[in-house]
Amino acid sequence: MNPAPGYDDLVPHDMMHLVVESQLGLERGIFGQLAAGGGTFSVIPQPSKTVREAARQRRRLNHRGEKMMRDGRADCQRSEAAVYFCWQEWIARSNSNDTRKETPSLPNLSEDKLKQIFHHLDELSLYWSRLNIGDSMTVHWPDLSVSPVDSTM
Repeated sequence: MNPAPGYDDLVPHDMMHLVVESQLGLERGIFGQLAAGGGTFSVIPQPSKTVREAARQRRRLNHRGEKMMRDGRADCQRSEAAVYFCWQEWIARSNSNDTRKETPSLPNLSEDKLKQIFHHLDELSLYWSRLNIGDSMTVHWPDLSVSPVDSTM
């Protein structure tokens, strides 16, 4: 969505999380929790379920999601910090040295790991920036391979 928090023409905030969490092995970050069947996303009940069955499913998933959020708090915090750092550094390295910005330091993030993250951001940004309204792409977790759904890619 534009405007929306985290929107960007190059790479949206949530895609930054996808790349950073995959590359840093944050199994309990936002996308690790989602892959494990939890997180902050809601399930749409199947039409074949009764209201009671749907309510039970929702309660179970909410309970599991809340537990995963508690257990994954440290990974989520590390993910947010790493996303901010990597976004700033990626933009700074993409621009000329004249416009390079100062970025905060993030411990335990080697130059090799940053290069891996930036490689994936460059690749995903290329796909993302070519999408037209109504087009889509699929990014696979955790390897970050891309399957363009739009046939014009």
